Amino acid sequence: MPGFLSTALLYEPDKISGKVPAILNVLGHEPAGTAVEYEQKRCINFAKRGMIALNLEWPAFGDLSQEGNLHDYGAQLNLVGLNVLGFHYLAMRRGLDYLASLPEVDPARVGMTGLSGGGWQTVLLSALDERIAASVEVAGIGSRESNLTRPHDPDEVEEGAPDLMRGMDYPEFIAMRAPRSTLLIHNAVDSCCFRAPLVEPYIYENVKPFFQLFGHADALQWHENFNPGTHNYQLDNREQTYLFFSREFGLPISSSEIISDDEIRTPRELAIEVPDNNLTILSLARKIAEGIKREPIPEPGDIRTNWSQRERERLRTLVRYDPVSTVQALRVANGLGLDFHFLAYRFGFSNGLSATGILLQEITAPENQPAVVVLNDKGYGFAGAAVSNHVDRGEQVLALNLLFDGPSAPGPEDPTDWAMLPMPVAPVL
Repeated sequence: MPGFLSTALLYEPDKISGKVPAILNVLGHEPAGTAVEYEQKRCINFAKRGMIALNLEWPAFGDLSQEGNLHDYGAQLNLVGLNVLGFHYLAMRRGLDYLASLPEVDPARVGMTGLSGGGWQTVLLSALDERIAASVEVAGIGSRESNLTRPHDPDEVEEGAPDLMRGMDYPEFIAMRAPRSTLLIHNAVDSCCFRAPLVEPYIYENVKPFFQLFGHADALQWHENFNPGTHNYQLDNREQTYLFFSREFGLPISSSEIISDDEIRTPRELAIEVPDNNLTILSLARKIAEGIKREPIPEPGDIRTNWSQRERERLRTLVRYDPVSTVQALRVANGLGLDFHFLAYRFGFSNGLSATGILLQEITAPENQPAVVVLNDKGYGFAGAAVSNHVDRGEQVLALNLLFDGPSAPGPEDPTDWAMLPMPVAPVL
C-alpha cells in the first residue's frame, strides 16, 4: 500500500542451524504496542526455544499511534469503496510474507498467535493462508449466537466488516483450518469479551466434527484459563502456547517459561520511527476519495432515464436493498394540543421489523398538507424543536423511531454493536 509504512520487531535465536520454525505474532488493543511486556516475554521465549518470532505493530498503537489510525476511521475506507478488513488483512499478510521469505525459516513450520484483536486476526489469516501450519487464538472471537448474547464483544468495525458474515462466521473460519493444528484459548471470567463458557459450544464443540472428518479430531484443541481468568496472555496462556508449538514443530517439549524479566526493553528502546507524512487509515481514505470521479448526470431524456435505471439497480445491489411490500399501522393513542392534534402508531413491516411514530397535524390543515418525516438518533423525544418548526410552517410531521433509534435500541448497550451483527444468509454450524 504505497505511502503506508508499518513496523515490526524480529526476534531470532542466538544460534540457528538449518531451517527453524517461525511464529507470526499479532497485537490487540495495546497502547504500548509491540513493547507491551507479555508480547516481549512470549517472543523472547520463542527465540530461546529455537524459533524466529516476528511481532507486528498494529495501526493505532505503539509506533503507529497517530490519531488518524483510530480503527473507527476504517468506516471511511468503507465509504470510499474499500473494505476496512482488507486493510488489516494486507498488513498482517505482509508480515507473513516477510517472515516466510527469511532463508532460515522452515516453510512447513510457520505458526501464528495473538490476543483479542490479535486473536481474530490469527483466525482469519490462518484460515485463508495455508502457509500457517499451526495457530493459537487467544480471546479474540465468538460466534453469531454468543455475540447476540454479548453484542459489544465484536464491536470493532474491522472485526465485523461489511459483508464478512453474510455467508461466513468465525466458527467457519476455524473449520477451514481442518486438519491443521489449532489451539483456542479463552478466559473463564473475561470481562472484556468472548468469555470461555459462552463461546466454547460454538467455536469449539460445533467445529470439532469438521476436524473429525479429516481423521484429526485432536488437531483442534481447547484451553480455558483460570489464572488469572481475565482478558490476558499471561503466564498460563503463554505456557500453553509454548507447549503447543514445541509439540507441533518437533522441538524439545517444554511448557515452563524461560525467565526473561531482565531482558524486557522500554517503549523508547524499541521505538521505530515512521515518516511524518506516513499515511494513516484516515488519510488513506481521503487519498482514495480524491481519486473518485463521478460521471455527470445526463440531460433529461431517454439517456438520462436509462442512466437512472442503471444507477438505481447498482445502488440497490450495493446496499442490499430489500423493499418492504406491506406496512401495517396500528393506532395506539391520540391527543390534542392548542392548535394541532397527534396520532401515535406502531408500524409493522413485512420484513419482520417494526417502528413507532407520532403524526402531528394542524387542526385546520388541508388534506394535501406537505409531509415531513423527522428522525433523531436519540429518539423522537429529542426531536421537539425540529417537529415544532415544521408544524409551524404548515406541514404535517411524522416523528419516527426506527430500529436502533432511542428507545427502539435493544438493551442498554451501544446500538451500533447490534447493527454490526448482520442477518446470516447461510446455515449456522
